[in-house]
Amino acid sequence: MKKDTKKDIILQWCVPIISLLVACASLIYTKRVDDRVRYDQTPSFNIIQNLWNPDHPSFTLVNESTKKLAQIPYHTYFTMIPTKVLYTMQVAKKKETYSTLVLLPFSYQNILKQVNTFKTTGELETSYLPSNFFGKLGARDTVIGKSLKLTKNLSARVITYPMLIIYCEGKYRFSGDNNFKEIRFLSTPLDKIDVDKFSSKNLKNYIKDNVNMEIQPKKGESVYLTANQLVEKKLEKLITHKVHKNSDAYFIGGKKGGYGLILKKINKMISPIDPLNN
Repeated sequence: MKKDTKKDIILQWCVPIISLLVACASLIYTKRVDDRVRYDQTPSFNIIQNLWNPDHPSFTLVNESTKKLAQIPYHTYFTMIPTKVLYTMQVAKKKETYSTLVLLPFSYQNILKQVNTFKTTGELETSYLPSNFFGKLGARDTVIGKSLKLTKNLSARVITYPMLIIYCEGKYRFSGDNNFKEIRFLSTPLDKIDVDKFSSKNLKNYIKDNVNMEIQPKKGESVYLTANQLVEKKLEKLITHKVHKNSDAYFIGGKKGGYGLILKKINKMISPIDPLNN
């Protein structure tokens, strides 16, 4: 009997190992394909903002999945402009910075028109806004107010971002299905998060409590500048003690019991573009 050479022994080991590797790779690939198909067929709603168009700023509701719905979701928008009060405290030779979020709602009446695509996947509906809402996301177009002295070692500055915070809630159902499912999510140009009922209630309470912060667009003026000046004026009244009731501090979350964690969650969603050192 011919004795196996070293090369033959190596080949005897390599063939089953290679076959096993190919089988494992095939299983991984199949699983990834199955996961992708499952993801594509799961309704995933989002809102895409297109505020760069100077004549027709807009935002669009989209279904990012491929599974068809019975019709466009029954939905409601809560639209807001995000502004932060950025506090800077001097501690010894070090500066510490933190912020609180202010949301300035604007009325549905500001939407000029809505265009339904009559599709249930991809782009579903586009809402058009006045030219006042034109904005380019970035530090150069961020509206930064003046520095306000609070104490010897503490100052504040109002910063408004050229973007929208949009909360969408509603119901949808699949084609051929009679059961409705709920959607609740918050969307910014930077991120999107799902919202539970408790956070939804707190957000609505915040909007209700601060209805006096509603933005009224001024002809020829950016709404982001309008928002910045409104918050700055409210903050100056707090600093100079020209307030008459506790609700005057609700806009910075100064309500007994607060608003849960919803303001902190939204604050975190837009934190990557904090101009902390300005």
